[in-house]
Amino acid sequence: MRSHLTTPAAAASLAEQGIDVALAKVDAIEDHSLAQAHDVQGCPTLVFFIDGVPRDYSGERTKDAIVAWVRKKLGPMVQNLTAVDKVEKVVTGDDVVMLAYLHHLSVRYTMRLLQWHQSQ
Repeated sequence: MRSHLTTPAAAASLAEQGIDVALAKVDAIEDHSLAQAHDVQGCPTLVFFIDGVPRDYSGERTKDAIVAWVRKKLGPMVQNLTAVDKVEKVVTGDDVVMLAYLHHLSVRYTMRLLQWHQSQ
């Protein structure tokens, strides 16, 4: 599937899932200064911004891969699992997870986990 067709399909899928994110197409030839500002070297290039910080996307150019990557970047980053069945669901799922047993969750540690997750 070609990227120019995949991006609208990914946007529609994210919207159907209730994920509030905008995917925009920019013509790097017409808007050369924007492409240069974000070091676009070739087309298609996908860049995702979280709080104004660009994250380059280097995955497959398929709807499902783009949707999965965006969902990963947007979270939920930290979940408080208080029941065994919830832990089992996370552990037996297909997602990569990091489990931590903590006596308490403070805002400081939650923010560190969030920052780490968004940098991945």
